[in-house]
Amino acid sequence: MGRQPVRPFDNRMEDDTWQRYKEVWRKMVSIWFRMDEWPDRERPPYRFT
Repeated sequence: MGRQPVRPFDNRMEDDTWQRYKEVWRKMVSIWFRMDEWPDRERPPYRFT
């Protein structure tokens, strides 16, 4: 075990990883914008910060 690894972690990704990552963020931002437009009486009892 006394050897240092050549790479600290395996950074290989599947071909579609970046596209899937962007899609998750796009959905989250869409939800945040829609919730921000809700009137206070219809809004859930919490706020994203």
